Amino acid sequence: MSTVDWFAIGTVVYLAWFLSHQAGRLDRLHHRIETSSSALDAHLARRAGLCAQMSACPGFDLASGSLLAQAAHDALACDVNALDDRMQAENALSQAIFDAFEDADDVNEYRQDELLTTLLDELVAASKRVQLSRRFHADAVRACRHIRDQRLVRLFHLAGHATLPTTFDFMDELPDTLS
Repeated sequence: MSTVDWFAIGTVVYLAWFLSHQAGRLDRLHHRIETSSSALDAHLARRAGLCAQMSACPGFDLASGSLLAQAAHDALACDVNALDDRMQAENALSQAIFDAFEDADDVNEYRQDELLTTLLDELVAASKRVQLSRRFHADAVRACRHIRDQRLVRLFHLAGHATLPTTFDFMDELPDTLS
């Protein structure tokens, strides 16, 4: 066999290994996206549940509680697969949280009640988990899109029929009075 034949065989073997490696990597990234999406869904549901629970507490401001309860209900009732509606509902809930707890005097008054203090601490923890989950999900989506944008990956359809993943972007910051 000539040097050209060995080079051709080596190139084909390397290409096969590379495509196999990229396909496996894509599969792992898609799995990571599904896992991070499920975790994000769970953390968002926990955050909305805490908001609904807090809005029903006797020591909580009635007007803020009403807005918070409605936003929490809308976030919980939203279809998980309707991404745009879901992001709007989560943005509305984040804004309601921000509005309800932007005044330091109100937060200090809430902290006088033991139940509200516990719920506030849980809400802060849940909101931080939402932030982390959203960032993990966004990182996985970016990595997957980077690989799927490669020419060979597109040429050989290594992603199969998997839909192109999207990030879940919404306001998830807490007011300074809670953080």
